[in-house]
Amino acid sequence: MAALMLGSTSCDKLTKAASSITEAVSDVASNGVKFSTTEGLNTIVKSLEKNNSEQFHIYGIRMIENDEFSGSTNDWSLELVDKNDQVYNQCFYADGRVGDLDTRMNSKISPRKWDSPYLTPDKINVEALVKALDEIKAMTPEGYTFKSISDINIESKEIRVYMRVTKDGEETVTNAGKTQQIYYEESYIINPETWEITEKN
Repeated sequence: MAALMLGSTSCDKLTKAASSITEAVSDVASNGVKFSTTEGLNTIVKSLEKNNSEQFHIYGIRMIENDEFSGSTNDWSLELVDKNDQVYNQCFYADGRVGDLDTRMNSKISPRKWDSPYLTPDKINVEALVKALDEIKAMTPEGYTFKSISDINIESKEIRVYMRVTKDGEETVTNAGKTQQIYYEESYIINPETWEITEKN
């Protein structure tokens, strides 16, 4: 079993509450995109069509759940490289907005090159990925309860997945009047060619 993790503190939740108010005022989709489902992944994959593949190659897509155990996100990050081997991040949003290119990534330390293997919408097999995610959910150990697929990082050669589970009867810890959720996070590697799943602790 992976390392013990603690849920958000009260201060964290206050910060998230403030963020939620800001998001509600904006046009961001309130429920986000459930990225372990066919519908959710299709939404994310379709957004890749906005990328100018003649200028930028996509070598990674990262999606992380907004709130603990939600399995949903309002944004996902594309990791890009241009013809000069300069690397970038760019956020895409569930409401259709696209963020600015983040040029702070250091190309000198990045292994990514223009001619490295890269992603396009047609190279991502959503049906096979959802099936693999369902298999990972089914790997929840006896005595534990599956809570969410919390993080997916898609690259051309591997897909890294994180799953959160709670131990039955030990879901929270309390001290000095404060209660926090306790969960464990398991990580897996999916081979997108064979769809073999390997557990990584």
